[in-house]
Amino acid sequence: MPHLDISEDFRPYYEVYDSTDPWEKSETILCVHGFTENTKAFYAWIPALSRKYRVILFDIRGFGKTGPVAESFGNPPIFNGAQK
Repeated sequence: MPHLDISEDFRPYYEVYDSTDPWEKSETILCVHGFTENTKAFYAWIPALSRKYRVILFDIRGFGKTGPVAESFGNPPIFNGAQK
């Protein structure tokens, strides 16, 4: 299974689909799933999209094959003020 090695506690899972002609330059579509979903949310779209585009799906932190959120994971700094 392909994972990006970003850090020890964050290795996002991804899938790449590309059925375009190899001699043609194709644009890339990055599909980001919604809350409580995973890469499977886009499987029905892959046949149509991958004929014209390179399609990248990935599971966000804590969903699908990316794995659980680390216990030390907190809110990004932008949200810290909202907790007060």
